[in-house]
Amino acid sequence: GGGALDGAVEENAPELLHAFLLLHNAALARLYETSEAQTPERTALLTEWTSATGPKREALARDIEKLIRESLWRNVLLYGHGQQNMQWEANQWVTWFLLDISRRKELPLLVHVPECYVAVQLSGFRSLRRANPPFENEGINKHTLQCVFEFLVLHVEDSRILNPDIQEQVQGGLEELLKYRGYVELLDSNEVVKEHLAPALMHSFSNPKRSCVTVLNIFLRNFRTTGFASRRPSDDSPDCRALSVGLARTLVEDEELSFKFLNRLFNNINRFYSEFASSFKELQSMSGAQSYRLEYRNQLNRCRVMLDFSKSLLRLLENCCDAAPQCFLSNPMHLGRTLELLVQMLVRIVEAKSTGGESASVKWPPLLAPAVGILVSLFDADQLNARDRTRAHESGEGGAGGGGAGG
Repeated sequence: GGGALDGAVEENAPELLHAFLLLHNAALARLYETSEAQTPERTALLTEWTSATGPKREALARDIEKLIRESLWRNVLLYGHGQQNMQWEANQWVTWFLLDISRRKELPLLVHVPECYVAVQLSGFRSLRRANPPFENEGINKHTLQCVFEFLVLHVEDSRILNPDIQEQVQGGLEELLKYRGYVELLDSNEVVKEHLAPALMHSFSNPKRSCVTVLNIFLRNFRTTGFASRRPSDDSPDCRALSVGLARTLVEDEELSFKFLNRLFNNINRFYSEFASSFKELQSMSGAQSYRLEYRNQLNRCRVMLDFSKSLLRLLENCCDAAPQCFLSNPMHLGRTLELLVQMLVRIVEAKSTGGESASVKWPPLLAPAVGILVSLFDADQLNARDRTRAHESGEGGAGGGGAGG
């Protein structure tokens, strides 16, 4: 039965096609006649609707225009000079209040202050910088700015602030200040900042319960012009000398804090670099034909993130070696961990290069620049110490010889 049916269809195909076309044309003709008949009715309905809603649409347009005018006027008032001055004065009073109660050790009042006061204070201060035009008042009270700096520095790591989000906002506010030349110059002239900035950031970085990303960004932003193969940034913003000098002083003088800080720094480098190496091996095991798959792209993004973190942490270690090399040369454990880390990293890079492990998407050379900077800083400091010891020995022998001849 199936073959006879197929033969009948093939034999009568022209007639079936002709019948289909006739039915299709007839349907189009009926649709056209219906639409022509309904066009006058639709036109009448549209005219009636337009005449009925015309006044309402005009009133709505006038309301919209009025609201736009009011919004523009309020925007002018919001970013006007008078409103900015009033907001600055409000921020000034809240800053003095928070700084005063935070200094009262005998009365623990800060723990009872609602966290919204700190959050609103920081948001208001940043909004003045983002205003259009920016808030640039020559009559700003420099003492108030110094109070803002002191509050941020003293509470970068404060156990009385229980909300980690508020802690992140305090650190973010300090990071925001380091973007502007005028603020950096005021930070360098503040004695409280000189004394507490570097130890506070090191305490925050050493705390395993806190995220070290913001503190790491603060350090790296300040050390953009130092280190091996460093470049002058395009914005030409200066480095905070108070942070650089404070880091070197704290690494040498505070052994307990420097041990905790460097210990977490070494642990983070080992963890992120190990994750990068393992992720890169998994990426290599995937064939090139899978490069369009979502799994391959996710693995590639993971490799890039781990590489960026490893590079940033190595740059921080490089600047620590450059700022206080004696902290590493006089401590066998720090020196041993540093050299062990560099050897393992260089071995893995050589193995990856020998097996063709470098791709166009993931590059190894960014890790080599801070590694070379670490070795150069330690070698130069060791050579300088050796020369100083030689001079001291020669001067001691000369003094002893002179004394013997005189006798």
